[in-house]
Amino acid sequence: HRSGEFEEFAYRLAEMGEKLTLRTFSETRLAFLRDTLESVGDSEVRIAQRLKIAAVLMELARWKECEEQQRHALAEATALANATLVARASNELAQLLQHTNRLGEAEPLMRRALEIDEATLGHQHPTVGRDLNNLATLLRSTHRIEEAEPLMRRALEIDEATLGEHHPNVAVCLNNLAALLQRTNRLGEAEPLIRRALEIDEAAFGKQHPMVAIRLNNLAMLLMEDTNRIEEAEPLIRRSLEIFDTFRRQTGHEHPHFQQVNENYQALQRAIGSNEPD
Repeated sequence: HRSGEFEEFAYRLAEMGEKLTLRTFSETRLAFLRDTLESVGDSEVRIAQRLKIAAVLMELARWKECEEQQRHALAEATALANATLVARASNELAQLLQHTNRLGEAEPLMRRALEIDEATLGHQHPTVGRDLNNLATLLRSTHRIEEAEPLMRRALEIDEATLGEHHPNVAVCLNNLAALLQRTNRLGEAEPLIRRALEIDEAAFGKQHPMVAIRLNNLAMLLMEDTNRIEEAEPLIRRSLEIFDTFRRQTGHEHPHFQQVNENYQALQRAIGSNEPD
């Protein structure tokens, strides 16, 4: 970065004063990144900055602009023949396409990123683990469970070996594998994985973090599938909702997962009511 850029960004934030929220922070950062993009002389640095712009646009749910920046970055990286940046841009564009339900377009980009990263970083690198997990999640969502499961297990093994058994990335792998096992009715195998993911995130982020609330909800949903354990699920979802309520009071915004968890809680209450003796 140029000398003084950090100070300029800090000044812009200070100007916001009490108007500074998560959204206005992202918008201020976006404006700053765009203003400084053209002054970046190094092509590789410019591509990386363009991907940062795309990431902020994704935070703001400005999908079309995000895709334009990502495709521009991918074209520039391809022209430079920079394998690392091609893989990164391919992966990030694939994430957007998956988020906007264009799975057929996302899959070849994910496979391309995985192939490049395995060739340049080796088969046991954390980035390869991330690529495997992303591809496996897409395969699971397109009902190709038999293809997805070995990729998820390999991603988990890589992350445990390279990042340590208590790393948050391991929790992500555990959660995704548990969701796959749950979908194939292997609840007994899934439950310890979700509980371990919850323990990792509580230790890494604290017991009041939104990620912990998401894990609590996931565990509660698994327990709800076992009709004899519905009442075990209730305190977990209650705690999840309490965390999201704290998040709303602290930030002034409703967490994106709140509505789904609240709907799950209402469904749980109905299930408890239907199980009560007349």
